Amino acid sequence: PAPLAEVLLARVQGLSEPAQRVLRVAAVAGRRVPHRLLASVAGLPEADLEQGLHEAVGAGVLTTDAATGSYAFRHALLQEAVYGDLLPGEQVRLHAACARLLAAEPGGAAAELAHHCLASHDLAGALAASVRAAEEAEAVLAPAEALRHLSTTLRLWERVPEPAAAAGIDRVELTLRAAAAASAAGEHRPAATLAGDA
Repeated sequence: PAPLAEVLLARVQGLSEPAQRVLRVAAVAGRRVPHRLLASVAGLPEADLEQGLHEAVGAGVLTTDAATGSYAFRHALLQEAVYGDLLPGEQVRLHAACARLLAAEPGGAAAELAHHCLASHDLAGALAASVRAAEEAEAVLAPAEALRHLSTTLRLWERVPEPAAAAGIDRVELTLRAAAAASAAGEHRPAATLAGDA
């Protein structure tokens, strides 16, 4: 609700500009943010970045995890409030920056990349990353997650020029994989519909 968001944002608005910039990037990057991603996307000088991080942690907005070298919002609602306060263009720009960094990492999390590509309106990138995310989910026997990613891919199919080239798979095979994932997840009616579509 708006009144709660205003109360939560009051804690953030009292912080310095570097701290607010760090929080805006962290809100876009996700619940847990690796230091290198935060530093790269924020684009602040090292001293300003450290000052902003110290201030955000000191104010109880972010927490640190020394084992993974990452930061997280103390409360998910606070992250949502900061994210909701961003301008639409700012959201797109920060998601695109996160997507570029994740795409450059070998073996990065495809699901995270798909999310950032979709939020930055890079539909071809989202399509390709969603196919990879579905493969990763299938590899760890998570059919519901695989179905979610394959459903995203099917929704994007008509909106991407040359989707088969971006996905590395044709639509029939993709639909059959979605049907198999739905069946494995216990979603028999959608599985039958997808198989019929294929």
